[in-house]
Amino acid sequence: MSCEFKSGINEYLANAVCPVLGDSGDCNRIHSLSDIIKFNKENPVPENYNQIELEAANATDGIHDPNYVQKRDENQTAAKEIIDHLISKYELDAIVAPTGADSGGTSFYAAVSGYPIITVGIF
Repeated sequence: MSCEFKSGINEYLANAVCPVLGDSGDCNRIHSLSDIIKFNKENPVPENYNQIELEAANATDGIHDPNYVQKRDENQTAAKEIIDHLISKYELDAIVAPTGADSGGTSFYAAVSGYPIITVGIF
């Protein structure tokens, strides 16, 4: 997740209209995760804003990190195999299952595989 965070936050900040942190009013100050880390070091607060995680994410190559790419591809293949096996074995057109924290992660497989998922609220 650190790899995705670095790439995502860098993309967001690069395209943000006015990425400002703090009360400085300086819209040209924060353009990357490195800038956030630098800002936090220059403006320390007791909470520390998970600086360790920010620095760990910044130490990666983002979504181009070879370890990330390998694990992502392995997980995607495994998730697709699970879903494809269930659809084939039971001759399914779709899988209907509860989603959410208490569901055992059924939405996880769709998300990792890249397959579509529809969530219907239950009232």
